[in-house]
Amino acid sequence: MLISPLMGPIMGLGLSVGISDWLMLKRSLRSLAIAVAVSLITSSVYFAITPLSDAQSELLSRTSPNLLDVFIAFFGGLAGILAGSRKENNNVVPGVAIATALMPPLCTAGYGIGKGQWHFAIGAFYLFLINSTFISISTFIVVRLLRFPAKEFADVKQQKRLRGYISLFAIITMVPAGWVFYNTVTESFFNRRVDTFVNEIVTYDGTEIVKKYLTDSDSLRVINLVMLGERIPEEIANEWRSKMRLYELGSTKLRIVQGGVEALEE
Repeated sequence: MLISPLMGPIMGLGLSVGISDWLMLKRSLRSLAIAVAVSLITSSVYFAITPLSDAQSELLSRTSPNLLDVFIAFFGGLAGILAGSRKENNNVVPGVAIATALMPPLCTAGYGIGKGQWHFAIGAFYLFLINSTFISISTFIVVRLLRFPAKEFADVKQQKRLRGYISLFAIITMVPAGWVFYNTVTESFFNRRVDTFVNEIVTYDGTEIVKKYLTDSDSLRVINLVMLGERIPEEIANEWRSKMRLYELGSTKLRIVQGGVEALEE
């Protein structure tokens, strides 16, 4: 990440479109394709032959990109091109490479390919695609705002067509990330309501909740509570269920397990 072999070609894409340098655009695309291919091949071969096979948190964190990654890439690209447009030497570009994490997603994609875990490969490569796209877009925007001199005479129709392609590609890239982000936020709010309900309502003298987990059953979410101690009367459990609507959990099912035996299941 510190060497950042991918940042140059990616920012070169946005710069070349901004100044209408089509030769630079071709060189940037070629350099990026080579760097991506080498990274994927190297990481795939490594993970295919290494005895290490468990996916750790660093790998898993690269497989589910969302809308936040779009913002990180966009603003990271802004910082990178603004720093690159200054005469003074600085270390912003390596910092942007670390923040936007260009190389780790490719290595994670290589892990997925090497281990045959294709959902890892797709998710990680999608994150790399998000980062590359929005770093390039932010570079293009800054280049246009700062009025960098054009390299070649710009064909208006060609520019409009190219900008249309870029806009369409950006939207296509953002939509899945936005959907994942929406689901993540919705799930977080749901889990918070469940925790509040359990902490405030599910109490009974002589019993203790030893485990709480969520499952899905017939398109319904199920709150599973494993409890030890005194057996909970059915009327108490029903009273708990009647209060679930107060926590916006009316469509959720409450299932209680006591002594290793399923009990009081509605």
